[in-house]
Amino acid sequence: MQTSDSTPSTMTCGGVLGRSRHMLATAIPVVGRDRSWRNAALALACCLTALVSVYRSTVVSMLYTWAEDPFGHGYFVVAAVFCLAFMRRSCLEAITPRAAVAALPMVGASSLVWLLATRAGEEAVQHSAMVATTVSLTWAVLGTAAVRTLAFPLGLLLFALPVGGVVAPLLQDFTGHVAAAMLHYSRVSVTLQGDVISTAGTRWHVSEACGGIHYLVASAGIGYVYAGLVYRRWTRRAGFMSAAIVVPIVGNLVRVYTTIILDEFGATRLVAGMGHYLYGVFVFTVMMSVLFITCGQWNDDQASDRSSPRRTAENSAYQPWRSAALATAALLLAVAPPLALQDSMTRGGAARGKPLGNAVTIEYRPDGHDVAEESSKDLLP
Repeated sequence: MQTSDSTPSTMTCGGVLGRSRHMLATAIPVVGRDRSWRNAALALACCLTALVSVYRSTVVSMLYTWAEDPFGHGYFVVAAVFCLAFMRRSCLEAITPRAAVAALPMVGASSLVWLLATRAGEEAVQHSAMVATTVSLTWAVLGTAAVRTLAFPLGLLLFALPVGGVVAPLLQDFTGHVAAAMLHYSRVSVTLQGDVISTAGTRWHVSEACGGIHYLVASAGIGYVYAGLVYRRWTRRAGFMSAAIVVPIVGNLVRVYTTIILDEFGATRLVAGMGHYLYGVFVFTVMMSVLFITCGQWNDDQASDRSSPRRTAENSAYQPWRSAALATAALLLAVAPPLALQDSMTRGGAARGKPLGNAVTIEYRPDGHDVAEESSKDLLP
C-alpha cells in the first residue's frame, strides 16, 4: 500500500518539474529576444540620429520642399512609416535581430552617390541617396529578416522624396495641352503659348503646382498604404496603385477645365482667391471618393501572408559585440562622405582666407515660386 501511495506522488513531482523546465526553456529565448530588440532599437536610434545630424543640410532642404506642399504629405509619410512598423511588431518579435554584413556595400554606395550629387548640385539625387542610406543603414543594424518584414513600411519612404522637380514640369506641360484641347472642343476660343492658356477675356498661367503634382503624390501615397494593408494579391495591389495614379491626373484636368469654364460663364468669385483653393480641396476629396468607391471594393480572398517569419539560419542567437561592430562600421560608411566634404570645404575656405564658419555649413536656400505675368491668373490647386 505504501508503494502504491508513493508512485503517484513521484509522478506528480516529475510532471511539475517537467512542466517547469519546459516553461523555463520557452521563456529564456523570449527574454533573450526582448533584450536583443532593445539593444538593436537603441543602436538604430543612435545611428539614425547621427545620420540626420550629419546630413542636416539635405534634411532641411527636404523639409522646405514639404512645407511648399499644400497637403504636407511628407510629414504624414514619416509618421505613417513608424505606425506601420509598429503594426508589424508581432512579426518582429519572432525574429532575432542580426546585423547584416551584406548591407555595408549598399551603405557605402548610397553615401557616395550623395557626395557626387552634392558636388553636382543635384538636390533630387541627394534626397534619394539619403533615403537609400537610411534604409540600408536600417538593414545593416537590424538584419535581413527584420528588414524583409519591414519592407512595406520602408517602401513608403519613397513617397517622402521631393519628386516635384522631375515630374512636375511633365505634368505641367501635359495639363496645359490637354486642357487647351478640351476647351477647344467645348467651343471656347483658346490659344496655348508655353504655359499660358489665353481665352477671349482672360489669360491663365498653368504653373507647376497646377499640373497636379501634389494631388498625384498624395493620392499615390494613400493608395500604397491602402493596397498594402487591404490586399494580399500583387495583382490587386498593382491595380489599385495604378488607379491611385490615374485618378488624380484625370481629376486635375477636370479641375483646370472647369475652373476656366466657370470663369467664362461669369463665376469669377468662385474661381478666385480662397474659393479657388477650396475648390481644389473639393476636387481632391471627390477624386479620393471615386477611387475608393470604384476600386476599394475589390474582393481579395487570398489568405493573409502576415504569418510569422520562417526560421532560418539567420534567426540564431543575438551577438551583441558583432552587432555593435557592424553598426559602427555601417555608420562610419554613411557619415564619411559628408564629413569629408565639410573638411574639404573648410580647408578650401581657409586657403582663400574666408571664415571657417561659413565654409563648414552647407546652407540650403529654396527656389522661389513661379511668378505669373501680371495679366495672367494662376491655376494653383
